Amino acid sequence: MRQRACLFVAAALTACAADVDMAAPVTPTPVCEGAVCVRPGTCARGQASAQFRGQDALPATVSPSAHLPARVTFTNCSGVAWTRDRFALTFASPELGVPWNLRRVSFPFDIADGAEVTLRFELVAPSLTGAYPVQWAVAQEGVETYQERSPEQVVRVLAPADCSQAGPAIRFRSQVAPQPFLAAGQTFRASVTFSNCNTEPLTRDGQWHLAARATPDDTWGARRVELPSDVPPGAEVTFPLELTAPTRPGRYPFAWQVARGEVGVGEPSPLVEPVVLEAADCSGANAPVRFVRQSAPPSTIDPGQGFDVRATFANCSMGVWEGAHRLDSALAGGARSWGAGPVHLPLPVGPGFAIEVPFRVRAPEAPGAHPYRWGITGPQGLLDEPSPAMDITVRCIPRCGDHNCGGDGCGGSCGGCPGGWSCDGGRCTAPDQPLCSALQWWNSYITYEHISGGWRDTDLGVASGTPVQLRHPSRLERHGVYGWGYMPEFTDLATGARFRLLHLRPQNQWATDVGRVYPAGSIVGLSGGNTRDTGYPTWSTGSHLCVQTLWSYRSAFPAGRDACR
Repeated sequence: MRQRACLFVAAALTACAADVDMAAPVTPTPVCEGAVCVRPGTCARGQASAQFRGQDALPATVSPSAHLPARVTFTNCSGVAWTRDRFALTFASPELGVPWNLRRVSFPFDIADGAEVTLRFELVAPSLTGAYPVQWAVAQEGVETYQERSPEQVVRVLAPADCSQAGPAIRFRSQVAPQPFLAAGQTFRASVTFSNCNTEPLTRDGQWHLAARATPDDTWGARRVELPSDVPPGAEVTFPLELTAPTRPGRYPFAWQVARGEVGVGEPSPLVEPVVLEAADCSGANAPVRFVRQSAPPSTIDPGQGFDVRATFANCSMGVWEGAHRLDSALAGGARSWGAGPVHLPLPVGPGFAIEVPFRVRAPEAPGAHPYRWGITGPQGLLDEPSPAMDITVRCIPRCGDHNCGGDGCGGSCGGCPGGWSCDGGRCTAPDQPLCSALQWWNSYITYEHISGGWRDTDLGVASGTPVQLRHPSRLERHGVYGWGYMPEFTDLATGARFRLLHLRPQNQWATDVGRVYPAGSIVGLSGGNTRDTGYPTWSTGSHLCVQTLWSYRSAFPAGRDACR
């Protein structure tokens, strides 16, 4: 039976005083050869020379000559190598092995001091009814039998049916069920035993047989098994089963019932549910997990795009992966940038088997190369080995929306503006020209001129409440409200002239972003005139606009009709 990645193969036990010889020429560490696995062990120093580590539980009751799979594990703590020619696994005392027709189970190679050895083999139950103890030890043949021994197990061999109590006509007695984990498509042997407490014999001519009670009934390859012989009332019958595991992983019901024709009679066997999995190759594995494969993710995807993936990992540890084990991110710090994890394993996973885990991921929103890696986690965190490290590129998707110019966020363009127009915030704006609808105040007449604090102060004949626009693109240098109104100060970028606009209404401040270049035609405020908005009407009488310049006024603002838009 292939029970582990080391491909354990059951060795049949034959003939009187048979030896189970598993000889092999090489002793790597760790290594699995046939039905034997050797790996580094741990010794409790000062205790037994052969320290027991584990064994498979044998069934409590079996039929005569039933085939029973066995597994026994010891650690060599003797201080010397267990050489294949001098040491073997034996019954704890020779007389225990007589009914089992077994003297020794040999080692295929030398077992180094400190190594742990696991042997798998097959026992054939005694042919006579009775209770038979089984207890194992490691012996140096002809010299001594080492301590410690395996715990004793007692196997009861049944044959005559006990029908003394009232009950069903056909009664379940015992079964040798499949192992808890099977490889997909694996062939194996099992058996079920029933008692005939009917008043008539069970015969093939009477259409008696064993019927599968799995759904579907051919789950294990056999729907019905014929009687091995006629079964008189008061006798037991054992049905040997040669079966094949399903080819798809899953948990499958295993149950049988004696039937007559199409009708089941009496007790069925107890339901067991072996787990069928993909067999894994764990040879030479030094880590509890081996990455097997994964579905190839796309090399380039869209931000936030979801897709289905699968990853397969092998259990190369000595324990079963159950509820505490998950598939999860193997990225630095356990980052879950792909929006998945932890993912429950679809089935428990025995040692030497692999599990394929389907799950769904979602790409990060940020463009660029993102690491992508998965692994199996246990109670202590991420287990080695995870899937190979790789990067997936999340493409940058251009986004223009209602923009008609400027960048698209991915190094491309949302378009350009026609000649003379500029791109402002993703939108094309008109050329730098004054507005035709607003007053070109530089053509207004001069009502008063004088010098104030080094500035040439010029009053223009402009009505109160007139929109004051810029003649050329101008940079705002400073602004503020003073005793006579709002005063922004600019540098004309077309001429280089520095100028101030005085007596604008304080409540209409439309140029306050210092350092910003305001295009020609921008309305920066409303003239205050002789209103009380200035706060000092005595010094601001009559409808006018006051402009201060460092140059002579006409040098800074020569008269002339400007093109407008």
